[in-house]
Order: sequence, then C-alpha cells, then structure tokens
Amino acid sequence: NEEASAHTWDVLKTVLQRCDSALNIAHAVTYECIRTIVQIDYTMELLEQAADTVARFLYGDLPNLKYLGLTCLLSLVTISPKYAKEHQQVVFECLGADARAIQSTALRLMYAMATQENVELIVTHLIQFVGQTVDGHLKATIVNQIALLADRLAPSNQWYVTTINSVIDLGARHLKED
Repeated sequence: NEEASAHTWDVLKTVLQRCDSALNIAHAVTYECIRTIVQIDYTMELLEQAADTVARFLYGDLPNLKYLGLTCLLSLVTISPKYAKEHQQVVFECLGADARAIQSTALRLMYAMATQENVELIVTHLIQFVGQTVDGHLKATIVNQIALLADRLAPSNQWYVTTINSVIDLGARHLKED
C-alpha cells in the first residue's frame, strides 16, 4: 500500500544517490533497490532516478553491469515501455554480446519493449540477428518472438505478410504452433 511504500521512498532515494559505483556490492544493492521500486507504490521522481541508474549500468564497459542494466530495464519496462525507448540502440547491440545471459536478456527486453511505434525497428534487428545465429534453440526463440510481435503489433497487413514470409524463410522448422 502507499503508506507503507512511502516509508521506503527516502531510503531508496538515498541509497540510489550514495551507492559507490566502483564497488560490486553497491551494484547488487542498487539492483535490489530498483527491483523494490518497481514492486511498491512508487513516486515518479523515484522511478526516474531508477531509470537514470539503469542508464549508468547499460552504458558501462563491464559485461556484468550491462547484464544488470538490461535486467533492471526489463523491470522498468513492465511499468512503461518509454523507459527502454532511449536505450534501444544499446539493447540492439547487446544481441551481439559474447555472454549468453546478456543476449537472452536483450531478447526478452526487445520483446517486452515492443510497441506499435518501434515494432518495425525491433523486428528488423531480430531478423538480422536470426540470420546470423547458428544456435538452433536461440533461432527458434527469436523466430517465435518475431511471429508473436507481428501478430500482436503489425502496423499494416502488408508489413505483417512481409514479416511472416521472412520468418518462414529464416526458420520455418523452428515455428511452434500456438
């Protein structure tokens, strides 16, 4: 409830401001703060502060921080896809990461952040990526995500048909019947 959440707002705000980003434990504490923020009755100020912190993770050089950033952004996107909009390019770049955890989180995030405004761009990146990957399981996951996105958010019938044809060309044997 809001009253109980209000007691935590100042603590969460202070922790996000004071965590020393050079320490691994600070990253873990910050991650838990962001997870808490999205679970409670939050203020917009607190949510924006969490989004700023996520950006620092995403644009960091360390793979662990990128992973934390993607995971936190995935939490924020459940509240509103707008939080991912400014970071779309970084998410797209994470598809090419060496770390499998970063790749799979980026894929989940791309699916979660898709809207009618950005579905064409997201699907374009997914189609390019599925054409480059040799991992059958990953290819199946992406092909299914593309089909679901096309089904849910197609901006036009022509785009839908073109996209589904591309999906069939790239991985028809990986499509699951839903």
